[in-house]
Amino acid sequence: MNKVTTMLTVLLAILIGSTSVWAQDVTKIRDARQLEEGTEVTIEGILTTPDYGFDNNQFFMQDSTAGIAIIIFNSDTEGNNADGNSPFAAGDSITITGTTGSYNGLVQLESAAGNYTIISSDNELPAPVAISPADIKTESEYQGMRVSIAPVSLAEGEEWPEDAQSGSGVNVDVVAGDSTFTLRIDRDESYFDGAEAPGEKFQLIGNLGAFYSPQVFPFYETDIKNIYDVSFTINTSTIPDTLSEEDFIQLRGAVNGAGGDYLGQMIDWNDQSDLVAENQGGDYWTIDFIMAEGDEFVFKVWSGFDATSGTENGDGGWEIIDENRSTRTFSAMSDTSVTLYADSQTAPYESVEDSVTMFFRVNVGAFVQDESFNPETDSVGLRGNPDVFQNPSDWSSTAIYLEREEKGVETSDNLFYSGSVRVDQAAADTLGSLPYKFVLETETGTLWDNVDGNTDGNRFIDVPSADSTIHWVYFQEKAPTSAEIVTTDITFEVNVAILEVLGYFDSGVGDQVVVRGEPPLDWGTSDFNTASFDDQDIVWRLTNTFTKAVGSEFAYKYYIEYDDSRTDETSDNYIEAIAENVDFGYEEPVTTGGADRMFEVQDMESQGTGVQYYNGVNIGGLIDPANTPDGTVAVTFRIDMSAALEHEVPFRPEEDSLYFQFESKYTALTQGVRSGNGYFEDVVNNGTPEDLEPLRFTPVEGEANIYELTMELQLPTLNDFGFVVKYGQPFTEFESMVTNGSGFDAGRRYYQFIEPTSVDYNGEDPFLGELYVSQWPTTYTMPTVTWAAEDLEFDVQPDYAALATSTEEPSQEITGYELSQNYPNPFNPTTKINFVLPSVSEVNLTVYNLLGQKVTSLVSGQRMNAGSHTVAFDASALSSGIYFYELKAGNFVQQRKMTLIK
Repeated sequence: MNKVTTMLTVLLAILIGSTSVWAQDVTKIRDARQLEEGTEVTIEGILTTPDYGFDNNQFFMQDSTAGIAIIIFNSDTEGNNADGNSPFAAGDSITITGTTGSYNGLVQLESAAGNYTIISSDNELPAPVAISPADIKTESEYQGMRVSIAPVSLAEGEEWPEDAQSGSGVNVDVVAGDSTFTLRIDRDESYFDGAEAPGEKFQLIGNLGAFYSPQVFPFYETDIKNIYDVSFTINTSTIPDTLSEEDFIQLRGAVNGAGGDYLGQMIDWNDQSDLVAENQGGDYWTIDFIMAEGDEFVFKVWSGFDATSGTENGDGGWEIIDENRSTRTFSAMSDTSVTLYADSQTAPYESVEDSVTMFFRVNVGAFVQDESFNPETDSVGLRGNPDVFQNPSDWSSTAIYLEREEKGVETSDNLFYSGSVRVDQAAADTLGSLPYKFVLETETGTLWDNVDGNTDGNRFIDVPSADSTIHWVYFQEKAPTSAEIVTTDITFEVNVAILEVLGYFDSGVGDQVVVRGEPPLDWGTSDFNTASFDDQDIVWRLTNTFTKAVGSEFAYKYYIEYDDSRTDETSDNYIEAIAENVDFGYEEPVTTGGADRMFEVQDMESQGTGVQYYNGVNIGGLIDPANTPDGTVAVTFRIDMSAALEHEVPFRPEEDSLYFQFESKYTALTQGVRSGNGYFEDVVNNGTPEDLEPLRFTPVEGEANIYELTMELQLPTLNDFGFVVKYGQPFTEFESMVTNGSGFDAGRRYYQFIEPTSVDYNGEDPFLGELYVSQWPTTYTMPTVTWAAEDLEFDVQPDYAALATSTEEPSQEITGYELSQNYPNPFNPTTKINFVLPSVSEVNLTVYNLLGQKVTSLVSGQRMNAGSHTVAFDASALSSGIYFYELKAGNFVQQRKMTLIK
C-alpha cells in the first residue's frame, strides 16, 4: 500500500469517527464462527439490522458465507436505544475486530469501542435465505443470517402484543411446520408494536438468532406479510393445438423479479417451476399455491405434452396472448381464485345474462389432409337435440355453424372450428344429457361425425349449470398425420355368388353392390360408391381415386342395394325381410367378427383389396343337401351360463328361458326366421311360446349351468352362425329380457362354424369363381361358449383351401360304425372328433383321463341319425397330458387316445 492510499484511508476513518486495525487479516464469518471462544479475529460484512442495543451497540452482520451477532461493549456512542445516536445503520459495510464468544446460544463477536471501520453505507441488504422448519434450531448454519420462512402461524393460544415498549421487547410463540420457535419483537421496531395481528398464515423474514432457543428477529415493516391462498383455473380451450387431459400445463415466472425458492415453492422461468396444473376434466386445469401480501408475480402459461415438449402452436409452448408477447402480472391481497384463458386475454365466447353458454371445438385437420374437406368452400355444423341445436327432429339440416379458428393455422396440420350454443338458465337443469354430432358439409355431400365407427355413434354432453367450454375432439376421432399423403387408385372387388345360389341376389332384376365406408366413400349411397359387375370374372368391382396418408386405415363394408321390386309385395322378387329392414343389405363379415373391414393405404399409384367374398363366406361354406350323407344336418350349440348368474340382471334358471338369437341375416333367412331382436318382439306380440321353442336352450343333465340347443337345419344354408343369447320371460316381461353382445366391433356376437368333413377343389367356375365343394357331417356339436355380457368369443371360418389339399375321398356308402382319430392331434386346446353311424343309434361320447376317471360327456344318450357326425372338444380347463375318448353306439364300443399340449 503506498503512502497516499494509506493517508487517504486513515483520513476517511477519522472523518467518520472510526479507527481500524490494519495489520489483522480478514476472516470469513463462517470460519470465525468455528473458532474457539476468546479468539481474536477481524471480519468484514454488511450490517443487516439497525443498532438495537441498550448501553452497547448491537446488530447482526453478514458476509457471503454466514452471519453473526455483533456487540460492542463500553461503546463510546452507547446503544441506539439509549439516545438514538448510534453511528451504525443497516446497509453499512464494516470491518470489525473482536473476540469470539456466545451468549445463551447466540454466537457473537465481542468488540471494544473503536475497533471498526465503516467502509461504505447504503448497501443493498443480502436477500433473505429461504429456510425450512428443520432449520429452526439454535445450532443452525443459518444463525445470524437474514432468513425467510413460510407459512408461519401464531401458536395456539398466543396473542399478538399490543405493547412492545417494555424492557427490550416482546417474544411471541409461532409455529412453522412441526417447529415452534420465538418471534422476537425488538422494542424499537414500533411498526410491530400495537399493529394489527398477522393473518392465519404469514411470511416471516428476519435474522435467525437464539436465546436458549431459536428466535427470529424481524426488523423491517415488510418482514411480516400475510400469506394468501391463490387458486388459478386455467382454461386451455384457447390453445390452438391438441392439448389433452393427460398433457402438461405449468405457470413459469418470478416473484418480485427473482426466480427460485419462494415461500417453499420453486417458481422460475423454466420447467423446474412447482406450479404444475392438475386437470379437472376437459379444458379445465387448476394450480393452488401461496403468495405473500403485495408481492408481484410475473408469469406466463406454458403448455406441452410433457415438461419439455411444448405445444406446436404458440412459441414453443409459451403462450402468446397479444402481438407484444406480453407477460401476465398478479398480486395477492386476499385469498383469491383467478380464471384465465391460455393464449388469450379473454374467454372465447360471450356470456349472456340468464343463459348458459357451451363452447364447442372440433379438429378437422385430417380431413383437410385427405382433401375430403376444403376450408375455402366447405362448412362445419353442429346438430343434435332440436330443443338446443335448433335443427329438425331428424337432424337433417344445420342451424348452428362453427367458425374457423385462424390462430396457429400457418404452423400446423391441426385446423379447429369452434362456436357457442346457448340455453336458458332456467332450462339448463332440466335438459340432462344432450346427444349431438359435428357435420362437415362439403361440395360432395355431408360427412357425419361418430365416436364408435358407426353413423349412429352420437356424442353426449351433460348441460352445465354455468358457462363452460366443451373439450375439443377430432372429427370422427381422426387426428392429422405426419405420414406422407398420397393420391392413389383403390380397387374394391367382391364376389356375391353364394347369395345368388341361395336366391338372395340377382343382378338380372336390378340388385347392385355398393361399397360404403369412411370418406371419400360414404356410409350412405352415392355415385362414388356404386360398383359395377364384370361378368368375365363374376366380380363386382369399384375403382376410385383416394387421397390418404401412407399407413392409414379406413373402414368400409359391402352393401347390397336391392332393386325396388324386392320391397314390392306384388312382385315375384319380393323378400319380406328386405322390405322390413331398409339396411338389410349391409354385410357383417365373419372374417372381422362382424366389424368393419379395414383397408391400409400403401405408397402405390394403384392398389386394391383383391377378390373378397360378401360376408366373408365363399362357396365352400354352402351346405347343400346333396353333400350330406342323408340330406340333413343337425347342429348343436352349447353355452356355459355360470357367469350370467352373477350379472346385474341375473339369469334365474328356475324362472327364465334362454334363447338363441340369429345375427347372421342370410343364415337366418334360410331357416325361416329373421335376425335380431325384432323377430322375438314380433313373435311375442303376434305368436305363441311354441313359436320360439325351436330357439330355446335346455339344461344338460348332470352338467351344472350348461345349456344346449340342437337345430335340424333347413337346407341349403350357410355354415356360419353369428348369434347372441337372450334370457328372461319373453311373454310376460319382454322389455326386461337380457341380450348379450353390443356395439359394432368384433366381439359384438358369437361366431361359430360347422366344419366340413372334407373339401374338393373343382377348379374355376365361370360364375362361382374358385369352386370348393364341401362334404358335411350329419350332426355337428359346436364348442361350448361362455356367457359374457359383451366382448363375446368368435371363431374363424374354416380354411377351405387348406382342407381341400386332402386327397381323401368322401365315403358315399356307410357300411358300419367308425370312430376317427381326433384332429388336430396333439391339440391345444380344441379338437374335433368325427364318427359315423350306419343307422339311428343312441350315442354316448365320453372323455377319460389316464386313470380311467371320467372327464366330461360330449354326447350323453342322444339318439342320432345315420351318417357322419362331428363333435368339438374344448380342453381349456384341463392340464396337458394324454386322454382317451370312447364312443358307445348300439353294440359298438371303441376308444382312441389323444394328446393335449399347452
